[in-house]
Amino acid sequence: MSYNLVETAKNYFNNEFILQQAAQLNEKVSGVGMALNMAIPMALVNLITGVQAGPGNFIHIIKEGAGNYNPPTLLGELFGHRLSTASQTLAGYAGISQPAATQVLTAASTAAVTAAHDYATAQRLDATGITSWLTQEKAGALQALPAELRIMAPPEPVPYIPPVKPVTVTDETGSSTEAIEETVYEEEEPKKKIAVWVPVTLLVIVVGLAWYFLNSKKPAPQVVTPPPADSTKTVLPAAPVLSGALDSATGEYVYNTGKLITISLPNDGGTITAGENSTEAALCRFLQDSSQPLDSAHGNWFNFTGVRFAKGGKQITDSSRVQLNNLAMIMKAFSHARFKIGGYTDNTGDSAKNVLLSQDRAETVTMQLLKAGVEPPQITGVTGYGPLYPAGDNTTPEGRAMNRRIAVNVKAK
Repeated sequence: MSYNLVETAKNYFNNEFILQQAAQLNEKVSGVGMALNMAIPMALVNLITGVQAGPGNFIHIIKEGAGNYNPPTLLGELFGHRLSTASQTLAGYAGISQPAATQVLTAASTAAVTAAHDYATAQRLDATGITSWLTQEKAGALQALPAELRIMAPPEPVPYIPPVKPVTVTDETGSSTEAIEETVYEEEEPKKKIAVWVPVTLLVIVVGLAWYFLNSKKPAPQVVTPPPADSTKTVLPAAPVLSGALDSATGEYVYNTGKLITISLPNDGGTITAGENSTEAALCRFLQDSSQPLDSAHGNWFNFTGVRFAKGGKQITDSSRVQLNNLAMIMKAFSHARFKIGGYTDNTGDSAKNVLLSQDRAETVTMQLLKAGVEPPQITGVTGYGPLYPAGDNTTPEGRAMNRRIAVNVKAK
C-alpha cells in the first residue's frame, strides 16, 4: 500500500482529541472535526508549496521535525501573511470561531510536518528526494479540499534555479574573460534505510500546550479488560416494562421511573439516587451483569428518561442535570466501559434540520458529561440520527414525544 501523506497526518488524531478540543474551545464537536479534517490538507499544501520554492527553511523544517519548533511559530512559517485569511475562511467553512480555527490549524501544521518528517527520515531522503516526493503528494492534498478552501492554496512557486557565479578564464594569450561556473551537486552517500519510524517528538510539546495526540500513528483498537468483581455492588432487580404519559402542558413524555432507590457504584464510585425503572438503574444493571453480552449488531441502547431540551433548541433544562450527573458518576465508576451518545427527533418538519438538531443535542449532552468529569476516551462517538429509529409511533403526540430523546449505547463494558 502506497504512503498517503494526508491520511497519515489525519491518523494522528482521534475522537478523544476532537472531544477534548471541542470542550476546551467551547465549540461543537462536529465543527472542530470538520475544521481539523480540512486544516490538515491546507497545512500540507502550504508546506509542499514552500518546499517547491527551493532549498531553504521548509526543507530544514521537515528534516528537523516539528519537535524542534514552537507550534505557533511553525504555524506562522507555513502560512505566513496568509494566516489570518486562512483561519477566517476555515472558521466560516466549519462554523467555528476564528480563534478556534487558528488553534485547529496549529495542531494540523504540527501533524503535517511530523508526517512528512517521519517518512523522509525513514526513507533517508535528501533535499531533492523530499521535493520530488512531496510534489507527487500535492495533488492528493489539493483534492482533499473543497473548492472554497482550495482557493486558499498559495500560488505555484517560481521554479527554483540554482545560483551561478562568474569565474575568470585566462586563454593562451593571457587575455581574461568571464565565464559561468556550473554548479555541481553531489549526491549524499547512500545510507541504510531504517526499518522503523522515529518517535514523534512533537507529542510532548503539543501536550504542554493542551494540544496532544494519543499516538504517533492511528490508535489501535483498545482491548478492554473488565474491572475486578466488587462484592459491595448493589444487585439490581430485573427491569419492568417502562411506562409513562404525555405531559399536555410541556409536550414532553414523562416516564414512570418507579420508587427511588439508592445505587452503590463499584470502584469507590459513590452512590446515586434514581428511580428503579430509570436509565441509571437499567444501565448499572447491564454493566454489572456479565451474563448479558454486548450486541455488536444492533447496539446496547438505553434511552434517557430524564433529559429534556428547550423546545426546538439544544439547551438542556435544569431538571436534566440530575440524570446527567448520575450518568457521569456511572461512567466514571465503570471506567473500562465505552459509550456512544445518540440524539433523535420525531419526524415532523425538515428531516435534514432534524438531523442537525439531534446532533446539536447529542453534543450538548456529551459536553455536560465531560464537564462532570467523564474521561474523553470513554465516549467513542456522538451522532445525531434525526427521525431514524423511532421509539414510539410518530402518528400520535405521545409517540412523537417519546422519539425526541437522547440515548447511550454501551460499546464495551
